[in-house]
Amino acid sequence: IEVDPSYAKAYYDLGLVLSEQARLDSALAMFEKALKIDPGYDLAALGRASMLYEMGDLDTAEQLLIKLKQASSLEPQSLSQLNRLLNFIPYRRAWLESRQLDYQRRSDRFLLRGDDLLAIGLVERASKAYTRAVEIDGRSSLAYFQLGSIEMGSGHLKRAEHYFRKALACDPKFKGAHLALGMIAIRKGDFLTACKHFESELEIDSSSAQAHINLAICYEKHVKDLPRAVFHLRKYIELTGGTQELKGHLKALEARLGDDE
Repeated sequence: IEVDPSYAKAYYDLGLVLSEQARLDSALAMFEKALKIDPGYDLAALGRASMLYEMGDLDTAEQLLIKLKQASSLEPQSLSQLNRLLNFIPYRRAWLESRQLDYQRRSDRFLLRGDDLLAIGLVERASKAYTRAVEIDGRSSLAYFQLGSIEMGSGHLKRAEHYFRKALACDPKFKGAHLALGMIAIRKGDFLTACKHFESELEIDSSSAQAHINLAICYEKHVKDLPRAVFHLRKYIELTGGTQELKGHLKALEARLGDDE
């Protein structure tokens, strides 16, 4: 930068170093400097959006990410980061609305940093950030859920189950935790327990299409409860529109149910 103050990439790279050090304000300033020199610098725009995300300015981050997605030339890895952050935002916005205490906000800084690291694909470092979040706030059901998701993705089912149960202990109505526990039960071959978890998920979120389709499969293939299988497959199709194959399968199950009656 001393040699060439107009070299945008140097500001961008400095922003990356500062973001690695969690010096968010300074990193943001470097990304913005790079964009001032080169307004079409998509990587710097993504860096700016990710810093704003970590700082909790989700509305501005979302606007920037949507604009960048519509008109960018980003490589697939960067696009993946962008899309993952966009997917996180609605859930994080709802979460942050109820988080007003100082220690909760400090915890959520690590939660959001974990999200950003996870979006980049730095899973181990994301796990450390989420762990720090629950060290600060032992009631952070969302951070526990994220830890469970990471462990489940790594095949560590016992640890994943521990974290999902911690999430439910903090918030018995936490969406997604029973669904995840049901998937773990399926992997263990415990289909009755899986069904109980999926039914519990529907008590929390009656529009969970994934819970309905998992129940349809479990009741048809494993528990052998055809009426319930038909009910949940029908609900899944109502919620998602279904495929022609699924609609045909539903008709076949309904015919079998009629014959049994």
